[in-house]
Amino acid sequence: MNRTARQTQDRTSQSSAVRRFGKNVWYLLAGFPITLISFPVLVIMTTVSVATLVVWLGALLLPLTLLFASSLAALSKRRLEALGASVEPVTYRRYASGVFGKLRIISDPRRWLDLAFEGLLAFPLRLVTFALTLSWTLIGIGGVTYFFWSIYLPGDRTVMQLLQLAEPALIPDGAVLQYLLDVGAHFVIGIVFLSTLAPVVAGLAKLDATLTAALLGTKTFETAPDATDISPERSFSITAWSRAGAGVAATTLLA
Repeated sequence: MNRTARQTQDRTSQSSAVRRFGKNVWYLLAGFPITLISFPVLVIMTTVSVATLVVWLGALLLPLTLLFASSLAALSKRRLEALGASVEPVTYRRYASGVFGKLRIISDPRRWLDLAFEGLLAFPLRLVTFALTLSWTLIGIGGVTYFFWSIYLPGDRTVMQLLQLAEPALIPDGAVLQYLLDVGAHFVIGIVFLSTLAPVVAGLAKLDATLTAALLGTKTFETAPDATDISPERSFSITAWSRAGAGVAATTLLA
């Protein structure tokens, strides 16, 4: 009975690990295409809104821009929930119906933070995680299948080119030995990348989810009776955004 129970537990654990890996890969690969479309739209809408404020057209377009950013933030939170991460809820200031009522959206700091995240921080974050996930996967698969598709590559083999630059004496004689050495080196590289793919993907997904949850969520607080009475300090996580701002400033200065 104990052996059967252990086998059942192992199969359940393996199935859970596979599902978790699939969720992480889907979360990372699906996030960048969404950001790739929403990022230029937000930039254009924000630029036009600010540029036309002098003629009051921007005052009408800016609330729409903030609402669009908040809808993207809500989509990011739903993606986090599908991943299994929890996001603390945020409270937006209420606005009345009509044109002048919707102008109150401009005074809501939470919506400006949604715009800052979706229009500034999400693009480089998801670009890096998408590129690393895709590259790690392709290098692993390409390495273990190199023995087949490398036959059709023109020119000298990669390992032979490196040995020619480093130590030509190490290049073996004969095309068969050169082929085996080249294929073996790439196969080892492919195995290393595939064996580390799951923890790398899990780490990237955790990085993205942690930053997204921290910057789009909020501190735990008691909801005020009137949402308009919530102060800006209580509508977002000061610590998370301070760290994000420091990171952006450091990256900008380094560049």
